[in-house]
Amino acid sequence: MSDAPIFKIKPIEKYCQHKNVDLDDKMRTIECTECGAIMEPFEFLKRLAYEESDHIKRLGALKIEVLKLSSIRDKLEQQISELKKRKVFLSQKSITANTVKP
Repeated sequence: MSDAPIFKIKPIEKYCQHKNVDLDDKMRTIECTECGAIMEPFEFLKRLAYEESDHIKRLGALKIEVLKLSSIRDKLEQQISELKKRKVFLSQKSITANTVKP
């Protein structure tokens, strides 16, 4: 009896998302540069539209996040300024208290 395997298992190929494509103006085709698939132009255009819509939604969410973070930054800067004023006031008060000893 042979030790060779009875079955050869073909590895599962990764699903190609067709992220990199070549557009052929003469043949009017869209070809994936990774897997070589010829893509349906309408499906490709539809996918781009969905992706753009997702990007616009994400951009809106990021703008809201930037506004929130800017507000937090402004509040922190105000607190820092108030703490610095308090420190100067306390140090001046301390100097005054030390110089006016009986």
